[in-house]
Amino acid sequence: MKPIFNSISDLAKYFDFIPMSKADENRLEIAWNMYNDDYKADGVMGCCAEVLTATKGSKKSTVSNAGQFDCCVMYRSESGAVIPVYAERKTNGGRIKTLETEYSRSEEIHGKYVIYSLDICNANTSYLRRTVKAVVIPRSLFLAKLEEFNAIKTVNVKHKLSGYAIQSSSKKWFTWLSDYPIVYDRNAVYCDDDFDGLT
Repeated sequence: MKPIFNSISDLAKYFDFIPMSKADENRLEIAWNMYNDDYKADGVMGCCAEVLTATKGSKKSTVSNAGQFDCCVMYRSESGAVIPVYAERKTNGGRIKTLETEYSRSEEIHGKYVIYSLDICNANTSYLRRTVKAVVIPRSLFLAKLEEFNAIKTVNVKHKLSGYAIQSSSKKWFTWLSDYPIVYDRNAVYCDDDFDGLT
């Protein structure tokens, strides 16, 4: 069951999105139009999430094309410089393409972080709502936990393997996410120390 928004402010509140610039206002309107165009479509919430994850100074105005990064996380390097580093935005049971191409290569190719949020309520959860606000997870840890909890499912098209997706109804996955401490804030600056010791 997808959330139903009666106004653009409902959508902004759901994603904890506070416009701080004209570009932010434009992004919110774009997300609202995406939602209204076909709110029942698979992936529409993920598209809205991607657009509204953009950092304050970003020029992002639409969903990324295939082969492009979804967004950036502001990162403080060891030298103290604050730089944008690539990240992927994932929601619920979103595709993770093929493990070989999206997650097995270097961070320079496929991003340092994954920003993930969960909001599901279906037969697999006994119609109990499971929600986790957006968290930022190192890419390697994200994949390791999906594998540890057996929370990766195959996606088949016409009886042929098309790729992989997150098994969002995994209770172990949900429990781990619920205790995960690093909440995503699009205006925050993250550093390696923030993630030290996370398991």
